[in-house]
Amino acid sequence: MGDQIGGEFRYTLSWDELDNVDASASNILQSEAGSRVSSGVGISLITGSDLAGRPGLGGSSWSVRFDQDFTGLGGDTDLSTSKLSFFGKLPIGGSGLALRSRVELGTVTGLSGDNPIATDRFFLGGAALRGFERGSVSPRDVCVGCGAGGVDEVTNLGGNHFAVARTDLLLPIFTRIPTLETFIFGDVGASWGVDTNAAPTGVLIDDRAFRTSAGIGLSVATQLGTFESYLALSSSGETYDQKQAFGLTFRSEF
Repeated sequence: MGDQIGGEFRYTLSWDELDNVDASASNILQSEAGSRVSSGVGISLITGSDLAGRPGLGGSSWSVRFDQDFTGLGGDTDLSTSKLSFFGKLPIGGSGLALRSRVELGTVTGLSGDNPIATDRFFLGGAALRGFERGSVSPRDVCVGCGAGGVDEVTNLGGNHFAVARTDLLLPIFTRIPTLETFIFGDVGASWGVDTNAAPTGVLIDDRAFRTSAGIGLSVATQLGTFESYLALSSSGETYDQKQAFGLTFRSEF
């Protein structure tokens, strides 16, 4: 099968609600609380030999995807959200080993003087960055000693930008079951950038700090998507990151 090209145009109507914000959370999050109804338009373009970038389906494959959305038309906040992803899978000689990698980049920008809020920004962790808890890698507001009993109060805010690379070395263990794969993985990623008019409660930690992790895992490809479990043997992050040694995730890609 030769290279393929695909595309999609969409119209969206969304209702975002950021409620039940704890009174001890960041002033930034407090200022963004509330509900928002807006519509938008978007386009996706994709090309490659395997447009879904699915594991467990044979030899080498690759794909590139670009997503562009404009939201807030007739709503509260005008935004531009762009994402670019690269996928590649390459067998290593006749050894049965193969490399599989996905690189993703994204940015959200406010238009007409608007700023993205927490529901628009990017959080990493979980399936997006293995070895860290879902949503725990991002810029954060840290108020030292502000929590109950004098503990530090930490609020993850999400970032306007993110970059992540997830790479697997596939091992030829279950060769008779092509949809079942074992692998050694290495991930690296970061989320950064917060545009806000509100002052943080404590100190806004918003540097472009890349986290890394490595471990082993197993995945099963189905018609619905990919089920994956992993064990992170090492994770290198920043203070207040929440690490996760074992993960069980599901991914469905269209």
